[in-house]
Formats: sequence, C-alpha cells, structure tokens
Amino acid sequence: MKLVLSFILLMFTVCWSPGTLAIDCYYGGKGGPVDKSVTIPSFAIPSTIGTGEKIWVSPIIKVPVYCDNNTQPDGQDEKIALWVSPQSGASDPYLQPGITFEGADHDAEGGPDAVDTGQCVG
Repeated sequence: MKLVLSFILLMFTVCWSPGTLAIDCYYGGKGGPVDKSVTIPSFAIPSTIGTGEKIWVSPIIKVPVYCDNNTQPDGQDEKIALWVSPQSGASDPYLQPGITFEGADHDAEGGPDAVDTGQCVG
C-alpha cells in the first residue's frame, strides 16, 4: 500500500505543472525579454562611510513590464513582486545591493525576499 501511495504521489508531482499557477511577464511588452539588466556607473566609496549606510543611489530607473495570462485557475488574483537579485559576479561581502520601492529600502540580505508591489494580475 505504501508503494502504491508513493507511486500516486510521484505521478501527481510529475504530471502537475507549476506553470499553471504562474503569470507571464515581459520587459517592454508581450513577447519581450523576461529579464532586464541595468549597468550602473562607477562610484567611489567615501572613507567616512559607516556600516549600513547608503554609499550610492542611482537615478530613478523605470522598467516597463507587461504581465498576462497563466493566472490562477480558481480565478484568484496573482500578486506581482519585485526581487533583489544581484548578479553572481557581485561577490564583495562588504557591499549589499538593493532597491528603493515606494520609499522603502529592500536588499537581498538574509535571502531572496519578494517586494510586494501592490499590483495583481487576475
């Protein structure tokens, strides 16, 4: 019996597609790229800077995103979130990249946490 239940659970896991609970989002418009990188200019770190202080703030970067379909099958709205995801090459342990959204600062310290945008697709 345990083997049968394990097999049923395995088949459910293999056959059920998590993509059915996802949304499609693109940079710029439908069918566009699914990610966007922004190159920031070089900057100097002042010797008087303290731990936890911002050392540089970019100008506002607007990223037009188009999201549609693949919404929840039960008709629920699906929340749109931002993720702080520095490139793997940014490995300096003394620097922590982040974003400011709606006046609040967010960074990747402590793990990848979603930033709720307050927007939904549904």
